[in-house]
Amino acid sequence: MKYAPLIAALFMLAACEPSASDANGADPAALYEKKWLVTDVNGKPVSEESEAAFTFTESGRYGGNAGCNSLSGKVRFDGAEVQLDPGPMTKMACPEPFMAQEQAVIAALAATKSWEVKDGVLLFKDADGEPAIRFKAAPPASAS
Repeated sequence: MKYAPLIAALFMLAACEPSASDANGADPAALYEKKWLVTDVNGKPVSEESEAAFTFTESGRYGGNAGCNSLSGKVRFDGAEVQLDPGPMTKMACPEPFMAQEQAVIAALAATKSWEVKDGVLLFKDADGEPAIRFKAAPPASAS
């Protein structure tokens, strides 16, 4: 039984799996309560006048603007995987190019299967691992 402590330690080490934050080198908590500005969708830059931006909460919700309309839904991060379930969305008409951009954002959100943060850029990727949406963190609001 002199090996019992060693065997117990080996079992404890084997039971330790990488956490969800280790799966892609990022912790989803780093996304929470920040405003993430959409910079491009499927490799195409969004309009400089775009208001497309999203926030993610620890309680598993997201909300934002797809370029024209506001929307919200549920989000679940599981390691490198992410699932976005759509919720309510406003139904305003907007001029082009914002309507087309909005449709692209919505389709890209639906296609998103994984995520990563690299060099301050949040990437939502499709099933093939290609970037569907690229975000940058908005600068913190200045105190007045």
